[in-house]
This record gives sequence, C-alpha cells and structure tokens, in this order.
Amino acid sequence: MKYEPIKKYSNEEITHILENGTNDDLKLLSMSVGEYSADWKFAQGVCLRLLQTDNSEIRANAILGLSYIARVHRMLDRKIVEPFIEKEIKTNRDYHERVQYAAEDIYLFMNW
Repeated sequence: MKYEPIKKYSNEEITHILENGTNDDLKLLSMSVGEYSADWKFAQGVCLRLLQTDNSEIRANAILGLSYIARVHRMLDRKIVEPFIEKEIKTNRDYHERVQYAAEDIYLFMNW
C-alpha cells in the first residue's frame, strides 16, 4: 500500500463511496471515517460493512479504521466488533501483520 493523504468525507460522500466506489476508494474509506467522523457509531458501522467484502486489503484496512476509532473516540461496541477482529486475525493471511498491529492498538486504546 502506498502512502496517500487521508481525505475527509461527508456522510453523504461516504454513503456514495460505499455504494459506488472502486476497490481503491474502499481501501482508504475506513481510515477516513475512523480518523475524521464525529460519530463513532457511524464510523464503526462503515468499517463493519467493509469487513463484509471479499477483498482482504479492504478488510485489513477496516480493522485499521476501527483502531483509528478506538484511538480518536475511545469507543467501540466490543460485542459487535471483537468477533470481526478475531476472524480477521485468524483468516486474513495476505495482510496478517496489518490486522495484528491494528488489533493490538484496539485492545490497548479500549483497555480490553
């Protein structure tokens, strides 16, 4: 993954990207919502939706987005989020290190 500045999107733009975006758009979306969204539940929902894709990089970045939410807001719904984290740790071989480091950050910031 090459470095690109993270763009800030409105909720309408986020919804549009979720529905019509390319894989390249979707790869960065979770980090944007994790960093910039004022509504942690909305951001969490976006990341969870991105975790439904078949693309392992998008899923890895969705875990990274959740770590941004944990860092910025110190809020995540553990009952909902933790099973997704555990699944990605076990199954995402292509981006295992990214998932592992993001999960460690989530557990640190959330005090889990």
